[in-house]
Amino acid sequence: MSTTDKVDEVVPPQLDNLLELDPYIKPYAGEIKRRYKVYRAILDQLNTEENGIDVFTSAYTHFGIHVDCRTNEIKIKEWAPGARALYIRGDFNNLQ
Repeated sequence: MSTTDKVDEVVPPQLDNLLELDPYIKPYAGEIKRRYKVYRAILDQLNTEENGIDVFTSAYTHFGIHVDCRTNEIKIKEWAPGARALYIRGDFNNLQ
């Protein structure tokens, strides 16, 4: 099912209140519903595949560049499925 299928079945919370407050966006009610449906689909996917949005959004604590000031170490961890190789370039390795 694509995100445009059955858009009218999905109703964003308080959509009627929003349309009442700003009648100029009434022509865009269908687009608002479509975008809300896409949002809900992504949120549901995060909940089932990534153990929720809180776990997913805390990935920065595990991935990326982390400096340990106590040991003067720099650790880099990246998620790159399908990558054949990864290179880190900088003045620490003569940009090679």
